Amino acid sequence: QNDRAIPTRIVLDETVIPKRYARVLLHAIYLDSVDLSLIIRSNGGAGSPLEEAMELYQIGRFLELDILSQGCEDLILEWLTLESLPMVLKWASQPHGSSWVYRQACHYLREEFSAIAVSPILHQLEKSQLIDALQSNFLQASELEILSAVMRWGEQELIRRMEDREPNLLSHTA
Repeated sequence: QNDRAIPTRIVLDETVIPKRYARVLLHAIYLDSVDLSLIIRSNGGAGSPLEEAMELYQIGRFLELDILSQGCEDLILEWLTLESLPMVLKWASQPHGSSWVYRQACHYLREEFSAIAVSPILHQLEKSQLIDALQSNFLQASELEILSAVMRWGEQELIRRMEDREPNLLSHTA
């Protein structure tokens, strides 16, 4: 029996985990926190902090490093806004996304529905997301706001479908 600890060598394959995240990973492993300011920035533009947090979440899941995944989930929700809601919902609903972030984003959708109903964000929502929100007893909107939002969403969806079928049909109509 040897009581001495045997050092473990960790080698990160850059084809699996980008080198620019190495400092973030080490920081998370040793200090139990996620600091995106440690991402190595190159001249080529990196993604938004939200996209980086989403990518790091997936890396954390791959490495089974819960502190990294959970820290990224917290950051994603911290940066959740009306404008980022459709992207977060889309990402979180995918198999590689976070079901916890999805549930929180759906809660945000219900809470902010009055504001979403009168913004362009409404038209970026998927039909299933809209249906889920409308079926909730906790939707924060009046019946009139809900009805007008559904009508606007439906009109936009009809226009989108018509444009898909006949691209030039609507370009000359008001």
